[in-house]
Amino acid sequence: MNSAEKFFKDLPNKLKVQTTCTALLHTYVQHKDTAKAESLMEKMFECGFMKYPLPYNHMLTLYISQGQLEKVPGLIQELKKNTSLDSHIQSGVDSFCITE
Repeated sequence: MNSAEKFFKDLPNKLKVQTTCTALLHTYVQHKDTAKAESLMEKMFECGFMKYPLPYNHMLTLYISQGQLEKVPGLIQELKKNTSLDSHIQSGVDSFCITE
């Protein structure tokens, strides 16, 4: 994780775009670092990078794997408000709703 953060930090600002932020978010999710993932998500919102479903999918994966199910409904609402569901995420949302 440290090498990913260093790589991101060393990027020129013009390359700190939606795709590179999403890649860093994925790293935080893989390492189950909720605090860093949530902080990055806030910055991504501020930069207008939350127009695609992939970052939401990463956070859904994190919250569900960590048992933070109380955070899932709010995230799903944000997802539906800001982007459209792709089939992969719709399947995950459906699965969550069925188990809830």
